[in-house]
Amino acid sequence: MTYSSGLQNSSAARRVTGQYLAKNRLGKRARAKLTDDIGTGKVIVEDLTAGQIAALCRVSLSYITQIRNGYEPKASLVDDKAWIVRVVS
Repeated sequence: MTYSSGLQNSSAARRVTGQYLAKNRLGKRARAKLTDDIGTGKVIVEDLTAGQIAALCRVSLSYITQIRNGYEPKASLVDDKAWIVRVVS
């Protein structure tokens, strides 16, 4: 899965992975610059980790695992309007 703001030509943009975002040791200013670059399309984030995707979607990682393994929540527990997900690839 790739996140792109669509504001700049993706062939000229730098690409970083979710693992890089999780493990880099950038200082505050460098992280702020990276955040701005992602927002303006100068950097494209690819291959987010499952935990990062869960955080973006505000669900627990264990719930994602249950869904992947075929767990179906009871109809009374599901709000059909609660989640709308758009995947950009």
